[in-house]
Amino acid sequence: MARIFITGASGCVGQYIVEALIQQTDHELFLLVRNPAKLTVDVEQRPGVQVITGDLLHIEGHEALLKTMDVAILTAAAWGDPQQTQLVNVTKTLALLKRLDPSRCRQVIYFSTASILDQQNRLLAEAGWPMTLALLGPMDQSGSAGASAHARRRAAPAAWPGHARARHRPPAA
Repeated sequence: MARIFITGASGCVGQYIVEALIQQTDHELFLLVRNPAKLTVDVEQRPGVQVITGDLLHIEGHEALLKTMDVAILTAAAWGDPQQTQLVNVTKTLALLKRLDPSRCRQVIYFSTASILDQQNRLLAEAGWPMTLALLGPMDQSGSAGASAHARRRAAPAAWPGHARARHRPPAA
């Protein structure tokens, strides 16, 4: 049974991931949400689901817990204000990744609508069609496993030696 830390568990993407994990697995789930009332699934329908009220702005306070995770699923995002977007989507996401134990955490999955939309919520040309899903492999010794396309443009690509990327393309006509 894996220990899985999920950010943005009540958001556009996270809610569906949480629902599937609760209904289809017995993994221990640790759901980081700003507002537990926004959760769309009954987290008490089975044991092993812990709701953590908080956000990425204070991720440093969860260092001990993060070191015990086998998997991290990162779906939390901010958009609109450029400084807040940079802080949450890049700086704090990287801070979370650095707090995972690379000898224990075997997978990091990052997906966020903020990684494919511009400030006007239009699809970024770099995102491809219809979306890009980044599946991140093992972390390097610095704890970096990658973040959004925005973060990858600001960091050295060599920081993610195990990085694998899957693009979904429309079927050929």
